[in-house]
Amino acid sequence: VVSSYTGTERTSIPHSVGVVACISQPFNKGCNLIRQVETRIDSQQYTSFLMEIVSSYPTVGLISIVHDKYPVHNSTKVKSWLAGQQRMSVFSYWPPASGDLMPIETVFLDILKEFDEHETRVHSVKALWEEIQNAFAAVTEKEDYVKNLISKIFPNLRKIAESNGEML
Repeated sequence: VVSSYTGTERTSIPHSVGVVACISQPFNKGCNLIRQVETRIDSQQYTSFLMEIVSSYPTVGLISIVHDKYPVHNSTKVKSWLAGQQRMSVFSYWPPASGDLMPIETVFLDILKEFDEHETRVHSVKALWEEIQNAFAAVTEKEDYVKNLISKIFPNLRKIAESNGEML
């Protein structure tokens, strides 16, 4: 969910749009995707999204995906589906409470910044979804944006390890 809401993920947030997204580098060999999900994302919606990712990268041999500790990523159905995908490699080994290291979380924060900078106001869920799509494109299609996000992952993990697990 792209939201400034910081409560539990187990609740429905009124007047919100749930999303699932993927960013890629290099952009010209793949795609940046954002899709609306019904209420909270479940295993079926997520595996459908993963299938779309695979079909969006016809020329790439190995597709690396980054998973955080969101429950659907570790569901039996998703793990089973991923086990049958020889083209997908999953990186999911993160320290506890490491959401700020996740590249896609930075994208979502940058979408919120876009909303603030442009003083985006919407009056319907449909209009909100359209604005989310526009902001996602504006953010992720900047030159070297995704490359810069990805390049920060391992140096930031190293900093956390060197500080005995303290967050950045």
